[in-house]
Amino acid sequence: MGMYSVASHLITLGGIIGKVSLEQLMVLQIPQTVMYGLNWYIIQLVLKATDIGGSLVIHVFGCYYGLASTIFLSKRPMKSLQEAHESGYTSDLFSMIGTIFLWIMWPSFNAATAFPHLQYRVVINTVLSLCAAAVVTFAWSSILRGGKLVMEDVQNATLAGGVAVGCVADLYIGPGGALIIGFFAGTVSCLGFRFLNPWLASKGIYDTCGINNLHGMPGLIGGLSSVVVSGIAKSSVYGAADYHELFPHGKYQWLIQLAAIGITLGIAIASGALFGFLASLIPAVKPPFHDSEAWELPSSHHLELKDETPLSDYTDGR
Repeated sequence: MGMYSVASHLITLGGIIGKVSLEQLMVLQIPQTVMYGLNWYIIQLVLKATDIGGSLVIHVFGCYYGLASTIFLSKRPMKSLQEAHESGYTSDLFSMIGTIFLWIMWPSFNAATAFPHLQYRVVINTVLSLCAAAVVTFAWSSILRGGKLVMEDVQNATLAGGVAVGCVADLYIGPGGALIIGFFAGTVSCLGFRFLNPWLASKGIYDTCGINNLHGMPGLIGGLSSVVVSGIAKSSVYGAADYHELFPHGKYQWLIQLAAIGITLGIAIASGALFGFLASLIPAVKPPFHDSEAWELPSSHHLELKDETPLSDYTDGR
């Protein structure tokens, strides 16, 4: 559980990185370990929900904990510092190495805690979902960006299929089911980067790395997929032993899956907002998206602000 908890922390960090100081990170992420453990206990041990790859307990929880906290940490758009937020060509190339490694390891990540005799099914379903997401990402990125590919889409949306299939990867969804889940996950992720991120930023919710598009919405797709799949599951298809292991609540398992989505969102948003508010009482990094406050940087890397706006205006007055 500790390793997966760290994954949820990294997801949260993707939404707030660049806007928070090291002290604020401690206020946010030390309590997150406790809240993650509480949510995991309720979802996995009390409710016995189906979530083999952590679509809900890892991805949805980590995402909406971070987004709820960033409401208090980026109260207004930071358009004047967009240049500091944008990535460079070299960093994009290195980031693609990480995307490739994640794409390769995602099947084993989803299969790690599955029953040994079901791990092959998890791997196959995850690979198919990832393939569908990768194909549709290149298509949507070209369509939505005027015929050219955008690295932000390719780095993230190609992985959305692995996130979305996590809830149902060990179930009988068939090749078609895995491909459909990956298709919708990649589509939603691309649309999110193109339209939703700018809209959220205009409202003062600055999702630095687009975690809502890679983890939040695909994770919810996974949760809703588990509602459908568990609702139509039959003992005659799975066999009596596997059916009772995978669906401990029998024909009512779909209700448990629905409750798991609501509980995860409730705990993540409530606790993220609480600790985000507490963190906002601590001085933030000045200016946002710049490392000079915590790191010694070469003079060539120092950001030269193009306007005369006081730094305090970029940090909510602190």
